Amino acid sequence: MRSFSAQCPHGTRLLLALLAVLGCQPTVGALGVTPSGTPHGADVMEAVAVHLRREGMADGFGPHQARLTRELMTPSGLYEDPAWWTTRSAQSRVLHFGGTRQGARYEMVPHTQPRMDQVGDARYAFELRQRAEAEFEWNTVEDYQIGSVDPARVIGAVRATFAAPAHAPNGALLPLLHEQFPLADAAFARLGTMEEAAGTVLADGSLLGRMKILLDPQRTRAAGFPYLAKYLDRYITPMRLDGKLTDLQGRTLFSLTMVKNRLEMKWRAVEGRFVPLDGPLLPPPERWRVVFSISSHVLLWDAGAKNVEMDVTGIDDGREVGWLMRFGKTPTWDFPPGVVRMLGGSLEKPFQDGILLRMTIGKDGPRTVATRRIHAVLEESVLMRWVGRLVSAISEDFVERTQADGYRFFRQGADAYRADIVNLAARGASAPQ
Repeated sequence: MRSFSAQCPHGTRLLLALLAVLGCQPTVGALGVTPSGTPHGADVMEAVAVHLRREGMADGFGPHQARLTRELMTPSGLYEDPAWWTTRSAQSRVLHFGGTRQGARYEMVPHTQPRMDQVGDARYAFELRQRAEAEFEWNTVEDYQIGSVDPARVIGAVRATFAAPAHAPNGALLPLLHEQFPLADAAFARLGTMEEAAGTVLADGSLLGRMKILLDPQRTRAAGFPYLAKYLDRYITPMRLDGKLTDLQGRTLFSLTMVKNRLEMKWRAVEGRFVPLDGPLLPPPERWRVVFSISSHVLLWDAGAKNVEMDVTGIDDGREVGWLMRFGKTPTWDFPPGVVRMLGGSLEKPFQDGILLRMTIGKDGPRTVATRRIHAVLEESVLMRWVGRLVSAISEDFVERTQADGYRFFRQGADAYRADIVNLAARGASAPQ
């Protein structure tokens, strides 16, 4: 299980990196422009860059972040501490925070009604309920103001990203990326090498896409990010990840593997919508399933999980678009021999109730807001405390040593990507008609 806090949204950073390296002109074009002519993609990247100006951690969220990292999975101590929460009732505890740009910095302070006026503004609500003596329920909401882009265009941009190789000469996307996004290309090259980004249009009109990235901690270290490089060495280099996106019949639509710092992806799509990798062309499914296994070395042990399953349903109700994800099946845990027997307890409770993750883009008046909601039920035990220690070791290592490097690296990447988007739009506007 991952942290529910805003401390270390690794998935967001990875998505940003992938969009930056795959998101050539069709992706940017799909997002459209503001009435003043500014590309919406520039506003989205500005929102990311603004939020990442927290590398100094001189804000009010720091102490809360550190403790939440340690006690997320065994939160009884947090629940009983009146000083930790902004509001309390007999049934629940809630911590409210707001984030906004203050000059050159991004500040986070306790606030029950934060404004969302500027691009990059954010609001957080972490609710904890006690359901039984050792049973707790987390409900979290995180909102990020990303400009005024039409939410439907965001889904269009995601599809354009995975259709991009079809529009590249000979299906080779790398030359276009180097040409159209030189600043982002150089910024993210400090993390590693994109070895391939290409696709083949099949006879049935579908695109078979592939991408390979090799992470290089030595390059990251040489570029002036020593703690980020050390974090990659410690946790990412030994990581093994095997994942796939399937339809509900088990047919693979998208595959992802990571071994020894090499990330490989394969997909098949029609106009950016995933279809089964093998066999005859079938209509794109409306519901999906993510299945993955992951392992790494944490503290003194190799640990991981196999056959993790998450059911995914698309959301498009006219007000917001996005995905609802539910973890409802207990994985096979890969822990050191004897740990479960020795410590006792169970990790089944969260999956019995279902861990819910809801990610959407919607309108809040004239503003567009990206929202992440998480619901999970935890049962405290000695085993849960041990697993929580593994999770917090990774998170604390990031918070205490790596966070400044990570924020600085990805903020520079977002700034570079935004500059490329603006430059690309300017070149398009000045091109002969």
